[in-house]
Amino acid sequence: MSMILNLPASSPQRGFVPHRWLSAYDASMATHAMMPAYKIIYYGYLSTADKKLYREPLELMYTKYHINQAARATIKVFQEELNWKDMTPQCRERKKRVCQKLWHEETTTVLRLSIYRGVLAILKEYVMVFQGSQTLVHKLHDWQLDLFLACFMKAEYITQLLVTFLADVRKAYITTAVFLQKKLPLASPTLTALSALDTLLKVHSQASIQFMRLSGMLRHLWPVDQDIQRKLVRFNVDLTLPSFKEGESIVEWWGHVFDKPDKYPSLSAMVK
Repeated sequence: MSMILNLPASSPQRGFVPHRWLSAYDASMATHAMMPAYKIIYYGYLSTADKKLYREPLELMYTKYHINQAARATIKVFQEELNWKDMTPQCRERKKRVCQKLWHEETTTVLRLSIYRGVLAILKEYVMVFQGSQTLVHKLHDWQLDLFLACFMKAEYITQLLVTFLADVRKAYITTAVFLQKKLPLASPTLTALSALDTLLKVHSQASIQFMRLSGMLRHLWPVDQDIQRKLVRFNVDLTLPSFKEGESIVEWWGHVFDKPDKYPSLSAMVK
């Protein structure tokens, strides 16, 4: 069926693994991509009355995917064969539930999949940060805030949802926000201070403030007579340092600072 519709085929997803909750993202992506194929297949399991009811949407799907008459005939034979199959009561009930989700409750099903695809993508991106090889500790605080704020929807999006579906969505977002607020160190002074290492913020006033706080946390790394605050102020306005572009390695950029131990010895020790 995927070949007829020219869709990227994938194995049917049986749901997510409870102890690997991000597997729900992969399941939702695959299910959403295969929805047209699933609908055409399960059309064969619909009752006679429902087939008449959804005949026009099926024809529109055929037109959308440019399915010719020969392919339609092949699909019709396949759908008729499904009615001849002997099924146990449990199997028949399962097929009925799937038909309910694909045809009778299609709008709600698509909305749920869209929520999973949108929100879980943000969560997965955050989790993948810890599995990469790049040094990104300076971005961690900002990403945590983005992740937390993703639990709140804009009003213009809420009004577009079905009223019966809105209650579940609101509950899911609130539950997730409460959980993240408890688990994520959103107010961590250490992570907030480490964001000063982001060289894109070098000339920002907050960068100097956070650098000062970071230096206070790591005061044991330099001699007592070292005036670190004056060095930080000079560093923040130093135009001789190379420019930094988004996407470049922060380790390589700070390497240029390390190459000047006579200029920023205490700062180099702190960053290392």
